[in-house]
Amino acid sequence: MRPRNYDVIIAGAGPAGSSAAAILGKAGKRVLLIDKGKFPREKTCGDGLTYKCLPLLEKLGVALDFRDQVFFRSAGYSITFSDGSQITVRRKMGDKEAVVYMMPRFEFDHLLFQNARQYESVFVLEEAMVTRAVQNGAWPTEIEVQANGHGRQSFAAPMVIDASGVASKIAAQFGLAKNDLKNYALTVRGYFDDIVGLDDVVEFIFDKSILPGYFWIFPIGPNSANVGCGTFQHLIVEREINLRHLLEDFIRHHPAGRKLKSASLRGPLKGGKIPLGMDFVSRVRNGILFCGDAAGFTDPITAEGISFAIESGIIAGETARDALAAGNFSEVFLQQYDARWQASFGERFSKAGFVQETMQKSQLVEYFSNAVANHPAFDAAMQDQGSQYEWMFKLKALVKAL
Repeated sequence: MRPRNYDVIIAGAGPAGSSAAAILGKAGKRVLLIDKGKFPREKTCGDGLTYKCLPLLEKLGVALDFRDQVFFRSAGYSITFSDGSQITVRRKMGDKEAVVYMMPRFEFDHLLFQNARQYESVFVLEEAMVTRAVQNGAWPTEIEVQANGHGRQSFAAPMVIDASGVASKIAAQFGLAKNDLKNYALTVRGYFDDIVGLDDVVEFIFDKSILPGYFWIFPIGPNSANVGCGTFQHLIVEREINLRHLLEDFIRHHPAGRKLKSASLRGPLKGGKIPLGMDFVSRVRNGILFCGDAAGFTDPITAEGISFAIESGIIAGETARDALAAGNFSEVFLQQYDARWQASFGERFSKAGFVQETMQKSQLVEYFSNAVANHPAFDAAMQDQGSQYEWMFKLKALVKAL
């Protein structure tokens, strides 16, 4: 029988929530992990994880299982620009290493979820929608849920971690949800089989029809790939873009999509909404921490969010553990969570504001000048003529991509 007293309630069992639950479960804290779905469950995503995720997965104790279960290892990436030019970068890795690991979220999320629930102190409630949080002037916080087949229920704990995604009702309740469409991207993707000429790299294709968004072809096997496209929501509305039609047109007519002409779509095309982190607004309230998509932790340029979800979940779990040890759940105490995520990956968001508004050419030049001037690799490259040439191409590729 599920107990009623918990140390921490976690709303959402995706990468962020399951990571937080694993940290707390390992520490012996009583956790209630709630998710609206039934695992394993589908999640619309590009399915790619960079090699930088491995240290995070090692910290959670799932790196070996991940390597064994990963669907496809990409040796690098290829970028095709709207003028038809292309740059491909490959990195020599070991047999079990890669630049990008491809694993459908159906499998990956289940791996993290099972890792979290292995701990005896972690209790799970699936098919339950978190509807709101109630605080009557003091803690604990009471979480109300609408559970499938069980009606409305309430649970209380001194700490709550909201990892319930882009549609988080708690984030909206506490003022973290954004109303500006410029803070979101919309995507559509599908799984395609029987692809001819698929390479061993992940492909990004920029085209005038979708800029500043892009199309992608991410291999998940020798002849299969996750194929999709996405761009800012406000541009979709302003330009009256139909992403499904755009993807179909890409496959029929774009040179990069022709390898898919004889491919077969496995299942339906599915769409998703991505929150884009654009500010340093606190992700902390009294007794509550926000992480993953609920906190808007998605790269505003690449739209990659899995690594930020895992890392923010780990930081949230560790912060909640420290708060329980100190018996202090105030916003002031919990602001150490803000300090840690800002120090770790906040800079990625602060430098990306120019994707929201049109910038003058002089501002863009100044941005890139400052970026390379502070980069130690750039200083080292300037000592070698061959490296100078390589950096010139890298900067040209980045400017053209943006």
